[in-house]
Amino acid sequence: MLTTTNPSLSIDSPANSVLDQLNTAQREAVSAPRQNLLILAGAGSGKTRVLIHRIAWLIQTQAVSPLEILAVTFTNKAASEMKTRAQNILNHPIQNMWIGTFHGIANRLLRTHYREAGLKQNFEILDQTDQIRVIKQLFPDEKETPNNTELRDIANQFNRWKDQGLRSKHIDTLGNSPGYYHRLYEQYETLCNKESLVDFAELLLRAHELWLNNQGILDRYRERFRHILVDEFQDTNDVQFAWLKILAGQENYVFAVGDDDQSIYSWRGAQVSNMYKFQQTFENVRTVSLERNYRSTENILNAANSVIKHNKARLGKSLWTESNEGDKIRVVAMINEFAEAQFVAEECYRWIRYEIYRPADIAILYRNNWQARVLEQEFNQVGLPYRIHGGLRFFERAEIRFALSYLRLFQDPQADIAFLRVVNVPPRGVGQTAMDRILELSKGQNLSMWDAAAIAKDNQQVLPKAKRSLNTFSHYISNFNQRRDNLTLRQLATAAVYDSGLFEYYGKDKGETGRSRQENLKELVLAAEQFEQSHKDRLSVENPNATKEEACALTAFLDLVALDSREQQGSDTEAINLMTVHAGKGLEFPCVVMVGMEEGLFPHHASSFSVASVEEERRLAYVGITRAMKQLTMTFANSRTSFGKSLALQGHSRFLNEISKDHCIHLTYKDDTLVPRFSTKSPPIRTSEPAASEEVNHHKHERVQHSMFGDGVVVAEQGDGASRKLQVKFSNGKTSWFLADTDFLTFINH
Repeated sequence: MLTTTNPSLSIDSPANSVLDQLNTAQREAVSAPRQNLLILAGAGSGKTRVLIHRIAWLIQTQAVSPLEILAVTFTNKAASEMKTRAQNILNHPIQNMWIGTFHGIANRLLRTHYREAGLKQNFEILDQTDQIRVIKQLFPDEKETPNNTELRDIANQFNRWKDQGLRSKHIDTLGNSPGYYHRLYEQYETLCNKESLVDFAELLLRAHELWLNNQGILDRYRERFRHILVDEFQDTNDVQFAWLKILAGQENYVFAVGDDDQSIYSWRGAQVSNMYKFQQTFENVRTVSLERNYRSTENILNAANSVIKHNKARLGKSLWTESNEGDKIRVVAMINEFAEAQFVAEECYRWIRYEIYRPADIAILYRNNWQARVLEQEFNQVGLPYRIHGGLRFFERAEIRFALSYLRLFQDPQADIAFLRVVNVPPRGVGQTAMDRILELSKGQNLSMWDAAAIAKDNQQVLPKAKRSLNTFSHYISNFNQRRDNLTLRQLATAAVYDSGLFEYYGKDKGETGRSRQENLKELVLAAEQFEQSHKDRLSVENPNATKEEACALTAFLDLVALDSREQQGSDTEAINLMTVHAGKGLEFPCVVMVGMEEGLFPHHASSFSVASVEEERRLAYVGITRAMKQLTMTFANSRTSFGKSLALQGHSRFLNEISKDHCIHLTYKDDTLVPRFSTKSPPIRTSEPAASEEVNHHKHERVQHSMFGDGVVVAEQGDGASRKLQVKFSNGKTSWFLADTDFLTFINH
C-alpha cells in the first residue's frame, strides 16, 4: 500500500500521482504544510524532482493557482525543464505561471514598471561586452583609456558592488575622498541612467529598488506570489537574498532548496551564509534534509562524507545509499604530471577498449584549467577522443592564439591572418583608421598585410602615432624572423609571450582571469620546449637526413597546433570529458578521475590564508567526489611543473588524508622512464603485463591493430629494454610513437 506523510490520503487521492515514487524525506518536503521550508538537498538526492513535485502538489492537492507560484532558478534551461516536467505530472499546461531565472524575472518586472523604475520603455540590457564598451566612454582621451583587461576589472568591481546592493552613494569612503573605482562608478551610474542602460547586475538591484520605493507595486506582487520556490539557494548573493526577503514579507512562503556543502562560487558573489541566515530571517522555518543519494556507490558516498565533515561551518547532513558498496576509491601516487597523464590515458584506453565504459561515461576533473594541457597532449598522442567542458581547448584560448600568431609571423611575416590578429594586440596605437588604410592597400594592390603596412607607414598614409607603432612592430617581427634558425623553439616561444608584451598585458588584470591567462602563456613556453625535444628524438630515428625545413621545430610545432584544432574534438556522445571541478557541478559520470590532488594545488595555495577559503576548497573536493557514480580514481604527483617551474607542493592533499582507508586503496604508479610499473607492495592496475621471462620483442614491419586508428605497420624502433619505443604508421596516414610494451597495440603476428 502506498504510504504518504498524510494518512488521510486515499489510494485514489490526486496526491498519489504526485507522491508516487518519492522516498520518505522527499515526500515530507513535497507535502509539507504551508510554511517557510529549507530543503537541504545533498548531491544526487533528487532536489529537482522535489521542486517540481512541490509545484504539482500545491496545484493539484492544495488548490493553489499557478498564478500564485513563483519559481526561481539559475539557468533558463533549468527553468524550461522545471515547467515541462511539472506539466507532465499534472497532465495539463501551466498557464501564466512565472518560472525563470533571477535576471529574467527582474527584467520582466522592469519592463512592466519601467516608469516607476526610472527607465525608458525601450531600455537596453548590456551584456558583458556592451558593458565594457560603455565603460570605455568614461575615458574621452584615448591615451588614458585602460586596456580591455583593466576594463573588465573595472566592470567586475561595479558588479560586485551591485551584487551587494550598493550604489555609489552607499560606498563608505571613511571620510576620505572617493577612490578611482568609486569615481568611475559614479560616472558610470550617471551615464547609464541618462541613456537608460541596464547591465546584468543592475537588473537585480533595480528590481529590488522598485519594490523598496513603491509600496503599492510591492503589495501587488506579494498578494500574487504566495508561494516562492528557489533552486540552488546556496548560490544566491546579497541582493538576491534581499529580493526574496522583501517579496515574501510576513505572509508568503519560501521553499528554498540548496546544499551548503556544494557552495563553490564565492568568487562570483555567492554567499553560503544565506543558507544559515534563512532560518534567522524567515519565520517558522522547517528544515528537511534529503540525504538518500541515487547516484553513487556506498564507498564513494562514505568518502565524500568523511571529507566534508571536517568543515565547521555547515548545517550538517550525511549522504547514504541503498546501492551496493562498489569498488574502493583508488588513490594513485605518480612521480610527476607526465606520468599522471600517461596513467590516465592508459586507463581510459583500457576502459574503452574492453567496453567497461564508453568515452562519454568518463570525466577527468582538475582544479585549474592549465592542468588540461598535459592531458590533452597525451590524449592526442594516444588517439583518445575528448572534449573540454566549460572552457576552450588549450590551443583555442585567446591568449594562446595571440602567442601562436606571433610565432607564425616569426616563421612568415606574410601570414595575413596572424598579422591581423596581433598587429594591435597588445594595444599599441594602430587604430581602426590605420587598419582601414592597410586593408585598402592590401586589397587594391594585391599585397600581403605586411607589405601593405610597410607602404602605408613609409608613404605617410597613416598618422604619426600609428607609423611609430607599425615601425616598432615590424622591427620586432623582422628581428625574430631573421634569427629564427639560430634560436630554439623555447626561445622563440618566450619572445612571443614576453617580448611581444602579451604577458605584461594580461598581468594588468589582477583578478583570476588575468592570472589564469598568464599561467596558460607560461604553459605554452613549456609545451614548446617539450615538443622540441620530442621532435629531435623523432627525427633522429624517423628521418636522420631531414632537410633544414623538415627539421625546423617551429614549423612542425605550428603544424601540430593547426591539426590539433581539427582533430580529437569528439562529439557529446563519443568523447571523454575534461573539465574543472567547478564546471562539473550538476553533472554525473559513471567513471571519474580527479587529478592533481596535491597540497598547494587542491586545496589551492591561495586558500591557505583563510579558514573560509579552505572550507570552500573542501566543498569543491566534495563536489568532485560526488560526480562519480560507480568508479572514482584520485591521483597526485610527487613533483609537478607548471609553466616551466616546479610548484611548491607540500605532498598529497589533506583531503586524501580525510578519506578513511576503509573506503580506498593506495597505489603507486612507478615511472622513472614513463613506463608504467607498480610497486610490488601495491596491487597492479594493469591487467596484462608479461613477466620478464615472457618478454616479447617486436620489430620493424610487424603488423599491428589499434582500436581507434585501425591497422598499421611498425616503421621504426628506438631505445632498449623498458624504454624501448616503436613508431607505427597506420592505414589512415597517422604516425605515432608507442612504448613497446603498450596495451594500446595488438601485434597481429604474435
